[in-house]
Amino acid sequence: MENMNEVQYVGEHLMPGVVGNLFVVLSFVAALFSAVTYFLSTRSEENRRFWILPARVGFFTHAMSVIGIIVTLFYILFNHLYEYKYAWDHLSNAMPMRYIFSCMWEGQEGSFLLWTFWHVILGMVLIRSSKAWEPWVMAVVAMVEVFLASMLIGVYFGDFQFGSNPFILNREALANVGLPWTMRADYLTLQPFQDGRGLNPLLQNYWMTIHPPTLFLGFASTLIPFAYGIAGLWKKDYNGWMTPAIPWSFFGVMILGTGILMGGAWAYEALGFGGFWAWDPVENASLVPWLTLVASAHLIVINQRKKTSLYATIVLTLSTFILVLYSTFLTRSGVLGDSSVHSFVESGILPQLLVYLLFFVALGTWLIVENKTWKRTYAVVCALLFVVAVIHLLSLDEVAAAHQHMGAADAQKAHLTGEGTWIPGLTLVFLFASCVVMVIAYRKQFRLAKEHEEALWSREFWMFIGALVLTLSAIHITVQTSVNVGNIMLLPFEKLFVSLHESTHWEWMKRLSEHNFSAPGDDERFTVYHRIQIPLAFILFMIVAIGQFLKYKNTDLKIFRKQLFLSFVVASGLTLFIGFFTGFSEVQFPLIALMFATIFALLSNADYAIRIVKGKLDHIGASIAHLGFAMLIMGAVISTSQKFFISQNRTGNISELSKEFKNSEDMMLVQGDTLPMGNYFVRFDRKFKEKDHLKCDVQYFKLEPIEYKDGDQVEMQGMYFRANQTHTATGDFLQDWSVDSLWSPMMEPNAETKRRTKRWRPGKPGEFLFTLSPSVIQSNKGNSREPSIAHFAGHDMYTYLKYVDLDEKKTDTTGFLEPVSGIIEMGTPVKLTETLFLTLDSLVHLDTIPSELPQNVDISRAFVTMKQGSESEKIILIVAKMKDNGEAIPFPGESKKFRFLLGIAEKGNQLELTAQEHAGNKKEFIIMTAEIFPQINILWLGCLVMVLGTTLAIRHRIKLSRRKSEA
Repeated sequence: MENMNEVQYVGEHLMPGVVGNLFVVLSFVAALFSAVTYFLSTRSEENRRFWILPARVGFFTHAMSVIGIIVTLFYILFNHLYEYKYAWDHLSNAMPMRYIFSCMWEGQEGSFLLWTFWHVILGMVLIRSSKAWEPWVMAVVAMVEVFLASMLIGVYFGDFQFGSNPFILNREALANVGLPWTMRADYLTLQPFQDGRGLNPLLQNYWMTIHPPTLFLGFASTLIPFAYGIAGLWKKDYNGWMTPAIPWSFFGVMILGTGILMGGAWAYEALGFGGFWAWDPVENASLVPWLTLVASAHLIVINQRKKTSLYATIVLTLSTFILVLYSTFLTRSGVLGDSSVHSFVESGILPQLLVYLLFFVALGTWLIVENKTWKRTYAVVCALLFVVAVIHLLSLDEVAAAHQHMGAADAQKAHLTGEGTWIPGLTLVFLFASCVVMVIAYRKQFRLAKEHEEALWSREFWMFIGALVLTLSAIHITVQTSVNVGNIMLLPFEKLFVSLHESTHWEWMKRLSEHNFSAPGDDERFTVYHRIQIPLAFILFMIVAIGQFLKYKNTDLKIFRKQLFLSFVVASGLTLFIGFFTGFSEVQFPLIALMFATIFALLSNADYAIRIVKGKLDHIGASIAHLGFAMLIMGAVISTSQKFFISQNRTGNISELSKEFKNSEDMMLVQGDTLPMGNYFVRFDRKFKEKDHLKCDVQYFKLEPIEYKDGDQVEMQGMYFRANQTHTATGDFLQDWSVDSLWSPMMEPNAETKRRTKRWRPGKPGEFLFTLSPSVIQSNKGNSREPSIAHFAGHDMYTYLKYVDLDEKKTDTTGFLEPVSGIIEMGTPVKLTETLFLTLDSLVHLDTIPSELPQNVDISRAFVTMKQGSESEKIILIVAKMKDNGEAIPFPGESKKFRFLLGIAEKGNQLELTAQEHAGNKKEFIIMTAEIFPQINILWLGCLVMVLGTTLAIRHRIKLSRRKSEA
């Protein structure tokens, strides 16, 4: 290290790093100062007057420091300063500047910085608006900022990493220390530092410029109801905090929901997996807090009036922010590993994230119980567990030494699972203690007497049931997503499970001892989630349908039934119509039931908005939001359950190329060919490079009907048919043949008939309609496919590439491509191209050597046949080897018809074929998938309607909150 410090590095721009690190430290110190002074201001009225101004100054200083960090980081990125690891990791010279924002928050440090930024913006709004609640609420906000600011410090205490610094130099990164290039003063002139690694290709999409900021604003907004809830427990004002928290809760519902939907739109337009939702762990990690936020927001509304479900309201409000922290832990600690397409890898801050999460769990738990004995006991238990954990981690020399001798993957796995540490066991003890305290708090303080419970047909009761359904949904998703964490929690019991397995021989005990469970993947993932989520969604939308017609306290059932009768009847009729005419099958009954519930909810809320509240803006917000939510789910149900493939391969069997390819879903297109696909004819026109996008233009033409006359002959799937009568072809030859008997098979047609016979087609190409350009994005961080979508009023056509040749072809001086070789057997066809086959018919040894050949060689003649469709060519190849040493002598032969150079040589007891195709003969081909998503526009329209309705509801709640504060 001394030698490194003596090197006078050339060309480095150190000032941005110095300024950035200054802002990082100032941000942390100012947040800590603000948290402490806000805490002091809560002690008394006199303290409030004395400390409130310094607390505000501290928070504003923290806010300006955060902005300073962002500006400095952008300076580094805009100027391509690759001496900084963050710029080198996420930036490249070829990357369009419009993605510079995506580049900033691609990294872990940038995402924490974005989250911190939104907190300071919301915190400054709270300073102006929270009034009497400011000291308590802002103390919580400032404490959260302390934790977030610590994530950017990036210092080490022994082997423990405290945060991850965005301003670290490449030569100072731990992984690079001691490498030879770090000793060179001019290392920036080396080739690796002339360009960066670039942006993940998945993020090179306009949605990723707006989706992360919106999503993180949604995450940040969950802090405000949490802060008010903590403040209410702190002041023991269990209802007063709800009035100012309501607008913030619905603001969070709107913004976080919008961010999630933007993520769905990004997945739909940028990820070539064919959809907008995949139950990916990171998708789930953002959905779960939204579900609990919706539940808590609705419970806050009813608990302002009466303490009907106060405990559930407080717990759900606090849990929403804690679940955001948990999602951060899942996605940024590396616990998920490679089980998500967009989670962060392990970066050494897992313990810090765990402390961040458990601190606020402990804070909420400690405040919710009033009994001082239990409070002290719980505080002591938490403190002891923390001290034991810290001492234990600092003493893990043996584990650290073991990790140094492991491979990188093994060391990461051991670290992520907590193997060799007490952390999983201590965490379980903490969670158990927290659950005990929460149960005691409920029994001692919040349990209602039976006479205070709500009537069955009251709005309060059914809103509580709706919140319960949302909570159950969140629990199920969390459990399925947290399988990796569950493996960690099983570690302390490993020996116990091994012992029980040995004594009982129960296989499930063995599985528990191995703690190697994995979350469901691929199609299984949809089955696992939908099995539970669809019934829960049905119950939820039935509640959404009836909820607004229910009265507080109790409801007149006669009026209630009369108000809902029309919506129920129309919804039933529409559901039956959709069920009969859109292809829903009996096995899809749960989806049909959900469809009915969404239609019922849509109609009843529209009816309520128009007929009951007569369109008044102050009262229709909830109805419009519910209506939009119903449209969203309805569109999702129709589009995903009724989607179908129009790309079907009818020439050859592409599954022979790879198990990934399916003839029923994918289609091979050779460049220049025009083939039928669904209601179109498609033509693979060209392949071209556009920056880092390798694009394939596929032209679409109208399918014009084709008429076959009596006696016409066609080939279909290797069989030959004659038309029995003049007719216009349908889209299905099997139907024409078997049902309408329009064709009859031809028995053993002669070669001339086969040559003249054309392939059956459902139509002929008509006018040109449009071009789609599915592509593959290529980058240093890997390749990803990007779909191309045609949008129509009633459906989308979603296309993406499953295969395209990414390599540039190299040729020799005569224009032939690089040779390929393989073992060939007598009589077995060898595939040279997708349509050209070569067969070794016979091998004849020559006793007499021709005079033009050397006499010390052993000669044979190989008779081969090349065949492509109805065309064929017979070639004789010389197979020669030296008699004395058996060394093969190449004697290439050329196929004039198919433009191939061929050679056969003996390899031991086998024959090896070498083939070179002429570049001018090579046709590009792609394998493409095309899916139809019916009525998907209902989903996107529902998103807009839901946001509009929630905005109106927020506006109304702000008005009510102001009236109450003025009263």
